[in-house]
Amino acid sequence: MKLSNLTIKMQVKWTKQAIKEYKLLKNNQRIINKLKTLISSIEANYNNGIGKPERLKWYKERTIYSRRIDEKNRILYEVFLDDNNLCKKVHILQVIGHY
Repeated sequence: MKLSNLTIKMQVKWTKQAIKEYKLLKNNQRIINKLKTLISSIEANYNNGIGKPERLKWYKERTIYSRRIDEKNRILYEVFLDDNNLCKKVHILQVIGHY
């Protein structure tokens, strides 16, 4: 089997705080649709794509990024890389507010 044909599904987990925030937003279909689109983009490429991804510099020991949901809110997520610097897991940390 060629390696290029091998696709590995990235594991996406939500923190309790992010789940609480998501439940507060569940009546706003525009934001929910944007979150789904952003998460798909994160799965495709965690550090590039829509939402102006930005690595947060003050978390030097952790790989944490944010992306713009709308003018008031950003999605914060932590990336876990394997030994080959490929993203194996993402934790959604926050979906309300601006870090």
